[in-house]
Amino acid sequence: MMLSSDYTPSSHLGRSSHSSKDTGANKVAPCHVRIGDIHDLRDDNLTMGAYGDFLLRAVDSVAWVRAGLQSLSQDSRVLVEDGPPDSTLVLNADLLKAYVMDSAQEARATNVVVRVHFSRQGVALGEKTYRGADAGLNWTGSKGETQSSLNKALGQIIDAVDGDVLGYCGSKAIQRAQ
Repeated sequence: MMLSSDYTPSSHLGRSSHSSKDTGANKVAPCHVRIGDIHDLRDDNLTMGAYGDFLLRAVDSVAWVRAGLQSLSQDSRVLVEDGPPDSTLVLNADLLKAYVMDSAQEARATNVVVRVHFSRQGVALGEKTYRGADAGLNWTGSKGETQSSLNKALGQIIDAVDGDVLGYCGSKAIQRAQ
């Protein structure tokens, strides 16, 4: 079964509803973020586990992680852009694990692990490893069900990265614009 490199956020995993479109004293300056290099460091970067009798193949896991990180822009306090890295928070990421397993073809367990490196102006600010998981009954064993499970796990990671991005941006993203 060939999986898509498209990332679609789950509807129940939402970013902040804060608005950067407020006017006057309530205007919030967004945190400028650039997605840097993404590396797939898994031993086998062509597969994402097995589901029933199907071997799960990844079309482009790097593009999938990049699409997930680009969805940080759903938080209005975060502006993902391709701008110069001078004042922008740069995120580089390593995909460490991404797999789906089934248990007696009745249940599935999905795990995704990504390490994110945060930097600004070429200076490393820190790194953190994030884990996302999804488990549930194997209703149909379909490609859509499998992709959705992987997207939910990645979505948990993106939600956690979102909070850390705002922490690294500090007052730039949270306090009023000057």
